[in-house]
Amino acid sequence: MIRELFSENAFLWTCIWQSTAYMAAGLASSLVLRRRPARVHQALLLTMIAAVAVPIMSTLVKHYELGMFVAEPIQLQSENELAKFQYETSLTTAAEDVEDKASLAAQDLPGIVAVKKTRITWWMAVYWAWMAASLILAARLVVTFVLGVRLLGRALPLDCNEISEAVHIATAKLGLAKDLSIYSSNGVRSPVIWC
Repeated sequence: MIRELFSENAFLWTCIWQSTAYMAAGLASSLVLRRRPARVHQALLLTMIAAVAVPIMSTLVKHYELGMFVAEPIQLQSENELAKFQYETSLTTAAEDVEDKASLAAQDLPGIVAVKKTRITWWMAVYWAWMAASLILAARLVVTFVLGVRLLGRALPLDCNEISEAVHIATAKLGLAKDLSIYSSNGVRSPVIWC
């Protein structure tokens, strides 16, 4: 399973196309809902979560064959395919035998350490950079949301008639149906809108 999760062909390409599709859908919904900033924020947040979660879930579903379209076992049709299959299995069995013998030899000789070199391709470097950036940005989004909720919880209602009248005029001009609450806090240095 680990090999399938981190192989270049399966997981990386699945992440790229599915994440890109979800982010494009989020950007399209932000254009459609541009007059409703709270809805745009919710749509973008949900598409960011989906862009990270869906590729992982689809790979797990594929690996454990949990979907509606479970892969059928391969049935070999001709003798050529059977010979090719037997040849490929003998190659993989021979490679496994060599690895087993190497590990046994390493156990017999305690002073010698066998080191298996892994080759890092540039696709894997791009993949890990993308994952690190995604996790950092997602963590930053969660932290700023928590800090905003905490700041709003500590804010006090503002009793200023001039500002209340200005907000009432602005909501009438914008055609907003919901009432706006005005709060003040020492932690904020300029006007902020919290949707």
